[in-house]
Amino acid sequence: MSDLIKIKVDFHIHSSEDYVETVMEKEKLPTPEEYILKAKQLGFDAISFTNHSTWFDGEKYSDIASRNGIILFPGIEMCVNGKHVLLYNFPKGSWIESFEQLRKLKNNDNLVIAAHPYFWAGKCLGRELEKNIAMFDGIEISHFFTGWFNPNKKAVTTAEKYNLPLLSFSDSHKIRMFGRNHVFLYVEEKSVKGIINAVKAGRVENVAPPMKMHEIMFESFSKLKYIRYVFGESPEEKFIRLNRPKG
Repeated sequence: MSDLIKIKVDFHIHSSEDYVETVMEKEKLPTPEEYILKAKQLGFDAISFTNHSTWFDGEKYSDIASRNGIILFPGIEMCVNGKHVLLYNFPKGSWIESFEQLRKLKNNDNLVIAAHPYFWAGKCLGRELEKNIAMFDGIEISHFFTGWFNPNKKAVTTAEKYNLPLLSFSDSHKIRMFGRNHVFLYVEEKSVKGIINAVKAGRVENVAPPMKMHEIMFESFSKLKYIRYVFGESPEEKFIRLNRPKG
């Protein structure tokens, strides 16, 4: 890999531009500017803001990203067959709610990554990943694990079985979550196309340290709020229902 360029990336970030999180969940998330400045400080080369079911306006932040040497890799976290899937470099504004729709738009110029597929949350892919494995270019390693509790083990097994790369992203909703879990890619050029080619070729090096006991307990407590959606419609599901294209 000596003739390739090593870049530092995180492609699963939620910011104040995430309508579902900030307006419907009423959560206070960091702004894109805060993430971009933090990315510069930590030596990142590229990041992706993956709003829930809404496309991030990269043009709005292109100037500040460019001034700080950060590539904004276009992405989104969509509910496909009701499960979270990370999509990158798809036509902006695309509404993809099924694997059938995804199949029609999938090509060599975009990426499909399984988001934290084997955790207990209802929106995680679980068995749907292997049923639709031909759609995927990689599998996310979730930050939410310790040495003794690690649902990522099945992700590792699946990735090895299908020869897919693993990618360690932060799934950051807070600045404190950003920077620890990340990926080094070996690219031919520092561009969106170069990034896509590197992932598809498996030129990936992960940084995925386990959480400490107090961290996992704090994160677990913060996620208890989602229990109230087990038997009812979540804000994300409501958003999708209200904004689903007609016809």
